[in-house]
Amino acid sequence: MATTASILIVDDDVGLLRLVEKALKREGFATSTAGSGQEAIAWLLADVGRSVPFIIITGQGDQRVAVDMMKRGALDYLVKDVQFIEFVPTVVGRALIQVEKDKRLAFAEKQAQQLEARFRATVESAPAAMLMVDQAGSIVLMNAETERLFGYRREELLGQKVELLIPERLRSTHSGLRTQYFASPGVRRMGDRRDLFGLRKDGSEFPIEIGLNPVRTDEGMSVISAIVDISERSLGAQ
Repeated sequence: MATTASILIVDDDVGLLRLVEKALKREGFATSTAGSGQEAIAWLLADVGRSVPFIIITGQGDQRVAVDMMKRGALDYLVKDVQFIEFVPTVVGRALIQVEKDKRLAFAEKQAQQLEARFRATVESAPAAMLMVDQAGSIVLMNAETERLFGYRREELLGQKVELLIPERLRSTHSGLRTQYFASPGVRRMGDRRDLFGLRKDGSEFPIEIGLNPVRTDEGMSVISAIVDISERSLGAQ
C-alpha cells in the first residue's frame, strides 16, 4: 500500500523497531524511526503544525493500557505477541484510511461552516426584512431589518412562533397555510390576491408583501421569508 504519509515507529527495542520498519516498507509505507520518547518528540517538533494520529503497540499483554490510550486518541492498538509483526501493515493501513476519512469530514464541515457564514451574512445585509421559519412555525433566523420593521429585538423573536408578527384576526388560518406550503414548497409570493399585514410590537399593523423561498437545512426543510413594507405604495394607491 503506497502512501505519502510518513510513519514514525517508536520503540526502545532496536530489533523490534527494525522488524516493524521492514514490514511497513515492504508494503510501501514511508517510515522514520525513534529509539526513545525524546527522539520521537524531536521528530514531531520538526513540524509543529503536523497532525499526529497514533497507534499503540503494547508489550504488556494487558489490553487495558491500549484501551485507555485509545480513549486518549489512539486510532488502534496491537499486543506484541509472536504474530503481531504480520498485522502491523494492516493496522497501519486501516488507520491511514480513517485519517483520510477524518480529513475529508473536517474539510466538509469547514466548507459547510463557511457556507453557513456566507448565508447568514447575506441574510443579515439584505435590505428587506428576512426571516427563516421551520416547519413548526418557529423563527430560527432573522436580520437587522426585521428588528427595525417590527420593533422587536432579535432575542425576543428567535424561537417564537411567526404568528407573533401577524394580526390576531389572521392567525387562525396561517398555520394551515404554512402546512400547505411545506407540503409543496417552492419559490413564490405569499398571499396572491390577498392583502397581507404585519403586526409590530407596539400593536400597529402595516401592509406587507412576502416572498417565500424554501431552504433545506440539517434540521429539515425551512422557508426564508422576505418581507417588504408597502405602506407608501398603499397610500399612493388610495
